[in-house]
Amino acid sequence: MFGMQKTISRQGYEGRKMTIGTARQLILFLMSHQDDLITQYKLTVVGKNAKRSLNANSYFHVLCDKLSKAIGRSMAFTKNMLVGRYGAVEWLSEGEYLVYKTNAPPEYMMEQETPHTRLIKVTKEKGKEVYFYAIYKATRDYTVKEFQRLLEGTIDECKEQGIETMTPKEIEKLLAKWESKSED
Repeated sequence: MFGMQKTISRQGYEGRKMTIGTARQLILFLMSHQDDLITQYKLTVVGKNAKRSLNANSYFHVLCDKLSKAIGRSMAFTKNMLVGRYGAVEWLSEGEYLVYKTNAPPEYMMEQETPHTRLIKVTKEKGKEVYFYAIYKATRDYTVKEFQRLLEGTIDECKEQGIETMTPKEIEKLLAKWESKSED
């Protein structure tokens, strides 16, 4: 899927943005406006990232539940731990990820369903501790590659705890579903 942002110069429409779907739709849009010599366009083309499958997401949550019971922690703690170790950070721009500054200690943050965080620094300001956390993307927004890394790390953690996981063949089938989803 391609995204196109259209900036219109006509009065009343300044800064309007719209999204065009496929490459064919983009070309048809441009062809239908070829006689318009007044409107100026700013074009941004963005490729669509393949999302992870619901089967993979369900399996991840099943493993999180089993792992949380094995290590005696809550589901929220376990998911934050795994996302912090194997997940994808939220990027503000290239080379700069989102950092959250707060007075909330790690014990509190690890028990939150959202946002997913990982402690990166502790300092003192005015005699009180201040915590800095890297913010991670919501797992629903992961690409196939990002989710694969998270799932593989989770499987490794489960195996270390003696938790039964899918066989390599079953995992291969799950990955094949991701691959076919990304082609859609």
